[in-house]
Amino acid sequence: MPLSTVIVPYVTDNLNEKSRPFFQSDREKKFGKTMEELKTNLEERQMNWEKFKDGMGRIDGWFTKNDEEGLFKSDFIMGDQPVFADFVIGGLLAWIRNVWGEDSAEWNEMKGWHDGRWLRLVDQLRKYETVH
Repeated sequence: MPLSTVIVPYVTDNLNEKSRPFFQSDREKKFGKTMEELKTNLEERQMNWEKFKDGMGRIDGWFTKNDEEGLFKSDFIMGDQPVFADFVIGGLLAWIRNVWGEDSAEWNEMKGWHDGRWLRLVDQLRKYETVH
């Protein structure tokens, strides 16, 4: 849940006017705080951001384990081709990028985490973002 309290207040900025009131009301009940309180409590926000980064570090360990054990080195979790887990993680990353924006401080920080793993994964999966 650490990421939820950090990013959800900004999701409302991306919703249409009909969806925004329900989403905002529902999430404020869930978190017990207004969206504005979640946005402006910088100490809690930073703490939850760090928890999220730590969690992503554990996921990074799944990727690096194969390389460390001499099995293979890849931007994907199981080898040369993406598997379901890659798309789950990639979907989360695409959501984060789209909520805050490609040029946001949050996304720019994340791109550098874990030797740039998350940027590489998102870049590898971009071709799957659009259905033709």
